[in-house]
Amino acid sequence: MTSRIRGSLGTRTEAALAEAAGGPWPGSHTSPFELVLVKPRELRGLRLPVSESPTEIGRTSPLRIDSVEISRRHARVWLAGGSAWIADCDSTNGTWIDGARIHQPVRLAVGQRVRMGGVEAVLQIHGGGVPDEHHTTSAPLQRPTNTTRYLCAACYLDESFAREVISHTLGHPYRAIAPSYGVELPAVARHALAAERHRTLRDVLLLLIAAAAVGTVVAALTGVLPELDALEALDDLDDLSGPEDLPGLGVLALLPLSLAWLVVAAHLFHTRVVVLGRRLSSGRFTAGAAPGAYGPRARRQVRRLVQAQHGNVMVFSGYRPFVGSGVEYHGWSFAIDITKPAHKDRPPRPFHSDDVHAHLAREVAATGLPNLRLTERLFINGVDINHAPDLLPDPLAPPLVTTDAELLRAVSRTPESSARVYLCVEVLGWGGQLIVTIFIRAIRLRGSLFMEGSTYMLFPLAREYSEVDRVSSDPLTGLAVAIGEGAARTIPLLLTAPFRLAGRWARGAALRRQERDDRTVIQNRGLYDYGALISVRELAMGDDLRRFFIERDVEMFDQVVHEAVFKAVSRFLSDHGIDTGEVTERITQITHNKIDARGSNFGNAPGSNFGNAPGSSFRGSTGPAQKGEKP
Repeated sequence: MTSRIRGSLGTRTEAALAEAAGGPWPGSHTSPFELVLVKPRELRGLRLPVSESPTEIGRTSPLRIDSVEISRRHARVWLAGGSAWIADCDSTNGTWIDGARIHQPVRLAVGQRVRMGGVEAVLQIHGGGVPDEHHTTSAPLQRPTNTTRYLCAACYLDESFAREVISHTLGHPYRAIAPSYGVELPAVARHALAAERHRTLRDVLLLLIAAAAVGTVVAALTGVLPELDALEALDDLDDLSGPEDLPGLGVLALLPLSLAWLVVAAHLFHTRVVVLGRRLSSGRFTAGAAPGAYGPRARRQVRRLVQAQHGNVMVFSGYRPFVGSGVEYHGWSFAIDITKPAHKDRPPRPFHSDDVHAHLAREVAATGLPNLRLTERLFINGVDINHAPDLLPDPLAPPLVTTDAELLRAVSRTPESSARVYLCVEVLGWGGQLIVTIFIRAIRLRGSLFMEGSTYMLFPLAREYSEVDRVSSDPLTGLAVAIGEGAARTIPLLLTAPFRLAGRWARGAALRRQERDDRTVIQNRGLYDYGALISVRELAMGDDLRRFFIERDVEMFDQVVHEAVFKAVSRFLSDHGIDTGEVTERITQITHNKIDARGSNFGNAPGSNFGNAPGSSFRGSTGPAQKGEKP
């Protein structure tokens, strides 16, 4: 791990967003970011600058908004580490980011929406136009929270999915958590815990009913119970002589079965009508209204999820640095000579890798793609982080999820660091059903500039996760379904309740045992793997794009971003007095190879190198029609 380099605050990469405003940053009094109000209509276009000094927003605050729907001191915004941050000031109506209420400082990305009561604003580059009042997505009729809603509902419909959510988000206290792009992961985890609590309560009640029934029979046979008319059938068990004696036993057996049926039917009714039909319906769902986590351990882990969703450090396991991003669409790389001047009488101007990232960030941010999020992240293997105290200050705690701008700059300037810094371009489409992420990295060597890029995509959720939309919220319909399904499922659930409870206990014991083993490895100075394994969004990902237009949007997002990137590289080199002939040749070949791969002339084996000219390569698939394996 590279040594920490201390210097002036901020990086040029993040300053790229400020350049679009026409001023340098940091060190300038001109803020690179601003919150632009889009609602209500009478306040539309009002701009709130985000500066290095924390500034409050409210009815009587320095950043004043004249609206009765926000508090006098509603929220606070500031710049830190090259990013815009916001925190709620214990306001009455709360501060919401992309539909989720925040309870601690959150880092904002360009294009994210902030809601304070009835006031809604968008973070954008200083000097930009007024954003649209509504979210601009590839599918404007689909709510942006649908993906989160579907996953929350799946926790109640699919017990195995709920267990996986709990395991991957809350079950490994030392491991990093993979990002679930386009999903409010804390809400999904809280619903998974609630679904498990409901099932556990149902099974405990069924177990008590079964135990009471068995205990009653045993007590009656041994003569412990007093003489009761209702128990005469039990006293005559040994004297049964024919079928005429069975009705009495049947009547007695109906009592525990009826109680069990009531428990099962009540659980089904509550799940289908109250939870799925109402709380998780498309018109009422709110991610911030998810049930709370019980117990200090669960609450602590859920808070970790909130922090991880907005962090800039990604700790991965194995050979998947971009865990959480889905499957690779294509990749490319090239190296060019930067010692050849554009003009013989003027030598090239020096630059660093973070200067290149800065220029790319500015150009990509100017593309105007809908729901674009642009950030710089540090990626490091879960084993290598054992030697990075800046990111792992406490070995018996999970790695940090956020680092400052200075470390990002130091790593980006170190070619052989075990950590790598990538410029991450995320584009969300179809209400979160499609996420395309482009990872770009530039590294300056002595006389060369090496660049690489990879495009990943998350497919829409598997079809079964939309089952909640077919659940009726009508109480009479729900009651009928609960009665019918309850009658069919009562006996199987009653007989298997002890085994399900034992299984939950065994899984909990296994997780506790794994935690003890992990702690032993860490305390013995072993190389523990802190890396994330898979994201919840990847667990629920389908294996196809579902729509022809989704496939076209993947191409659009990818091509628009790469056009901006390649133009920015050429312009950057030209501005620094470097001959652009070689980079033009490399970019042309990468573009042509991608077209060939899409036309199935090449690229049947993803990962193939196509470069006919030395120094360039292209990893490609044949496009969305051949997507590769689900992680």
